[in-house]
Amino acid sequence: IGGLIAFALFAAHTFTAVGTSFFDRRLLKDANFITGLLFAFIVGLVLYATMALLPTLLQGLLGYPVVYTGIVTGPPAPLSVVEPKVRNATVVAIGSHGHRRMSGILLGSVATALIHSAPCSVLLCRPVRSDAFPRSITVGLDGSAQSRLAAGHAAAIAARTGAELRGLVAMGGSSPVDYTEVRSIVTDNGGFALTDDDRDPVDAFSSVEADLLVLGSRGLRGVRALGSVSERAAHRAACSVLVIRPATA
Repeated sequence: IGGLIAFALFAAHTFTAVGTSFFDRRLLKDANFITGLLFAFIVGLVLYATMALLPTLLQGLLGYPVVYTGIVTGPPAPLSVVEPKVRNATVVAIGSHGHRRMSGILLGSVATALIHSAPCSVLLCRPVRSDAFPRSITVGLDGSAQSRLAAGHAAAIAARTGAELRGLVAMGGSSPVDYTEVRSIVTDNGGFALTDDDRDPVDAFSSVEADLLVLGSRGLRGVRALGSVSERAAHRAACSVLVIRPATA
């Protein structure tokens, strides 16, 4: 809007000014000048279409993901949470400096802030052993709606990448595992190997030997999130961790 107003004022001044103006109207009679203007307009239109319209077109017609880049200034941790919401992101990827959860909270770690408060799913990236990532995926299951959602995403990633998918059930938690629902989740996602672990869920999930660990999140905030299995396991695991959150309107 501001640009249109500025252009309108410039045009009004150019064509109504008496005497000296910003623009010499005699240039409009110069064929070379007019040709240059048309060429600049066409080039600008092509560049705009390439940068702004083509990604959206490819996403809509061919299903390609659209990746946006940019520079965000300000305190890292708060902005890392606000920016995904502004851009309506469905997943945010962030590297890990190896901070444990408590030190991350005290130091204002971006990864810690995202895992705790991001409105979308979060991929916490750690170094991989080969260029083929992921070769193996483990998804945490307990029969809950959150673990079903995580299993669906894990199965989709495995199908696209050819990775080996395994399920892990931690039996040592304070909440009972709905094993009937766990088997239903495995069946509904094409079937995959399932392993039981008698340890606490955080210990079991954080010690998996896989390229990618996928966990569901209940979306707890504040003090209630201090016991979050997905947050604690994401900080302690040696592999990359994808924390799945339900899509928000």
